[in-house]
Amino acid sequence: MGTTGQPGSYANHAPQDTYIWEVPGKPVSVHMDLDVVDRLSREVMQGFGLVPRRSVEVGGILLGSISRSGSISVVRIEDFEPVPCRHTRGASYLLSDEEMVEFEDALARWSPEGGRHSYAVGFYRSHTQVGFSLTPEDLEIYDRYFPDPGHVALLVKPFATRPSIGGFFFRENGEIRSESSYQEFAFRRSELGGEETGGGSQERENQMRATTYPDSGYEAPARQSYPSAAGEATQPQAPSAGKRNRTGWIWIPLSFIFLLLGVILGFNVALNVGNPLASAMSADPFSLHLTVSPSGDNVHVRWDRTSPAIKASPQGSLIIRDGNNEKVVNLDAAQLQNGSVIYRRATGDLSFRLEVLARDRVRVSESLDYRTGPQSTTP
Repeated sequence: MGTTGQPGSYANHAPQDTYIWEVPGKPVSVHMDLDVVDRLSREVMQGFGLVPRRSVEVGGILLGSISRSGSISVVRIEDFEPVPCRHTRGASYLLSDEEMVEFEDALARWSPEGGRHSYAVGFYRSHTQVGFSLTPEDLEIYDRYFPDPGHVALLVKPFATRPSIGGFFFRENGEIRSESSYQEFAFRRSELGGEETGGGSQERENQMRATTYPDSGYEAPARQSYPSAAGEATQPQAPSAGKRNRTGWIWIPLSFIFLLLGVILGFNVALNVGNPLASAMSADPFSLHLTVSPSGDNVHVRWDRTSPAIKASPQGSLIIRDGNNEKVVNLDAAQLQNGSVIYRRATGDLSFRLEVLARDRVRVSESLDYRTGPQSTTP
């Protein structure tokens, strides 16, 4: 497989399975092994699913080498070493004094002294805060421990329902643009032109669906297990002789039960015919009947499982705005049919929007504010 990444004068010198990140006219060209993207993605997603309210950030040291080509620093990233954070100051990657000593020890182990082939070329962390920029704490680490013009900082912003986003930061004329990266990119091997490894994207998707949706506090409902078509559980059991003798007697009371159910059903139909509101609800194929009710520190979000839009939808998403944070929870057909999720709130200012993909690729959505009630319904 050939080299992937942005076109440039250094692409022909990069090894296979390498992503090249470079911005025209800028003094840094980053060549990152796609194997590093794979392994670093897994570490970021582990932190992403660690706590329900806000995903914790992880970080560490980037390992590789730096070479010069004229005025360009060519940074090759071949590995990384995580530096654990116990998050005594919150979910952000903020190292305590003791943890900073561990960070320094890791840097000492990966010093370029002694002709070592691979050494520290920068640092990384996941970014679960609003925006996508270096913090003052990031700049302090960068200025203190990574003074070389070729040293880089990597931020990776994880998402539950789409690929993470990566971005490199570096110095230019002694200054660093910390408010944003010059160029963001999808932080996933397949998106960067590499082939799937270790079971492919389907395996990773199944692993994601089997875990808690971390940034929303939503726990995926347990999937129902169905017996295999080839298994014994699908084969009807033949009744014993004693049961066959009692079959006729069983049908007599069952017939009365069915008759009673028919009467009740007919009575409900008659009531609905005379009730314009009920008729409107049952006739509206775009109504999801989204409701929210408090339950201690949690809120219970429900929708109508019998809605035509829900029944016809293969997938959907629940967008949760909790204060200044927005969470997106991906829902498959089974989870839509479950009809509810429980969300652990961080603030009292909540809004919810349920979006489903109905027939003929028609998207149906309904919004609800936790405090003030329904806001809008848009077919």
